[in-house]
Amino acid sequence: MTVLFTYAPSTLMLLIMVSVIVFVVNCFFLQAALPLQEYRLTSRRVLEIAVIFLLVMPFTVFVTVNRAIAIDLVLFSVYDSARNVVSIACLIQCVYWWRRNVGAPWLLAASVLQLPLCDVAMPSNLLGSLALVLWRLWRLYPMVQHDLQNYITAYSIQEGIDALKTGVLFSHMNGEIVLVNEAMLNYMDAILYHQYRNAHIFWSRLLTFPIHEGLFRELYEDKILFRLPTGESCLFARQILRNSGNEEIQITCTDVTEEDLLNKELDEKNAVLSGRMAQLRHILHNLEGIQIAQVYAEVTSRVHDLMGQRITIFQQLLRNKRFTDYQSIIPLVEGVMEDIRHDFHEPPSVVFDHIVQAYISLGIDIRIQGRLPEREEYAALYVEICREGLTNAVLHGNANVISIVMDEYTEKFVLTIRDNGLGCKALKPGQGLRGMKEKLEAVGGRLTIRTEPGFTIQAELGGKS
Repeated sequence: MTVLFTYAPSTLMLLIMVSVIVFVVNCFFLQAALPLQEYRLTSRRVLEIAVIFLLVMPFTVFVTVNRAIAIDLVLFSVYDSARNVVSIACLIQCVYWWRRNVGAPWLLAASVLQLPLCDVAMPSNLLGSLALVLWRLWRLYPMVQHDLQNYITAYSIQEGIDALKTGVLFSHMNGEIVLVNEAMLNYMDAILYHQYRNAHIFWSRLLTFPIHEGLFRELYEDKILFRLPTGESCLFARQILRNSGNEEIQITCTDVTEEDLLNKELDEKNAVLSGRMAQLRHILHNLEGIQIAQVYAEVTSRVHDLMGQRITIFQQLLRNKRFTDYQSIIPLVEGVMEDIRHDFHEPPSVVFDHIVQAYISLGIDIRIQGRLPEREEYAALYVEICREGLTNAVLHGNANVISIVMDEYTEKFVLTIRDNGLGCKALKPGQGLRGMKEKLEAVGGRLTIRTEPGFTIQAELGGKS
């Protein structure tokens, strides 16, 4: 039976405050744990309700019983029965949940201390019961917090998208927004000075609102690029999502400041490169004429020197009245033609290196595989074909990558020049291609040309014999 104790007002107020504090803490704990599936089970709710009643009993004893004593109206049997029912209910629940990590041992001890037979230790028994319940909450809270962090709820989804730096907005097809994060709201404030609650109105305003000073807008189909006065750039994109027959609208806003700066820098470099390429095309356009003029000047000079030398010899012979062997003049004439055909420049390998380095210095990627033939005649012809092939690839095909492959087989030499240029649908061989073909056929070779894709020249010469 409940032992009769009366307390001073200050002591009674302290006991009541302790009971209320533990009760409030338990309610906050349950409020935090309710999203978890375990706390939605009927059996778990019964346990937690029993704990709540267990916390109400000390308050009832401290307040109601003492008030009843004060007015000489004590219904001990009623309070004893209620306390026994609540304590026994908690005891049964503790036995049921003993091995499920819900703090059953501490609740069991708290239930025992709440029984009227423990009132010999009043109010220590009730305070101890409250302390045990509080200890249970202390031990359960970290586990509940861990489960909440790994449990997906509407709140956790909102927290997740709010952590994104990218602005995100989802709405129904009628424009009603169902989910929007803080980043998107900040972008609305920065650009439109207003936060919209309808996706259609929001997108329409992005397209049509008057641009103020320092703000730039560029449209790309379902994308809008804004350059803010702060120097930042953001890209809005709209997309229709379809899932299981339902359609939703997604609007995202991404910070593309770095990408936009890189694009600007790239555009500037492309403009400079285009100017340089125009100059290069102009130079290459005149290159063929310059080369022909140089060759013509060299041949003219060479012929002039050789013919001057031979004419001097002829004059000396004709002035000699005793000279009658005119047959010996024929080899001199034939010697002139032979000297004209003779290559009086550097070796072919040196000329080849000069040609390649000249184009590499212009920014052309020359990829070489193999080496020139050991036979001097073939090597010189290779150099002439390479010179013409490189000029055509760059001048007419606008190529910037050219591969030169020189394969040597037992029966033949094969030179392949391939570029990544424009190619051509209808080939009209010029003087250069005709000249290469004639020179190859003159030594028993063959020239093959493929115009697409790119432009490929393949020259085949006889073997080492």
